Amino acid sequence: MATYLIGPSSTIDPRRPDLVLPLLSAASWPLFLVIHFSYLSAEKARRNEPETTESQRVGTLTMTTFDKREEAFEKQFALDEEHKFKAQARRNRLLGLWAAEQLGKSGEDASTYAKEVIAAEFEDARDAAVVRKIAGDLSAKGIAISDAEILARMDEFMLQAVAQVKAGL
Repeated sequence: MATYLIGPSSTIDPRRPDLVLPLLSAASWPLFLVIHFSYLSAEKARRNEPETTESQRVGTLTMTTFDKREEAFEKQFALDEEHKFKAQARRNRLLGLWAAEQLGKSGEDASTYAKEVIAAEFEDARDAAVVRKIAGDLSAKGIAISDAEILARMDEFMLQAVAQVKAGL
């Protein structure tokens, strides 16, 4: 019966000549190899990485806690930017309706003017463009309202717009 060694090259430990390493029979050797290589190839979590399940795998990569946090921050940033955009558009609409009322417009004319105010911000992408449009339209009609008053109304309507967006209106 043939025997195979488990260990470097000898059955005897040079530091301890009285200790003999165990030998495996030829029949036990395949079982040993299966167990040994399955242990070596088992996927273990690395330091600072949680154990992953099959549902967490993305292709051949696994999601770590850091990846999940990064993804959550990106989603939160996108949501915040979307709410900011909606609040600014709603503020400009409310400001446009207020300015339309100052100009004596009502109904469909007022909503059309509010859309023009919303579009004014997209042309220049700043609040100053909205203020210039409203101030120019009001002064063309002979209505004297300062830029400071328009900015104050803008701030007031921004608070209302943020509340409406948060409420889902």
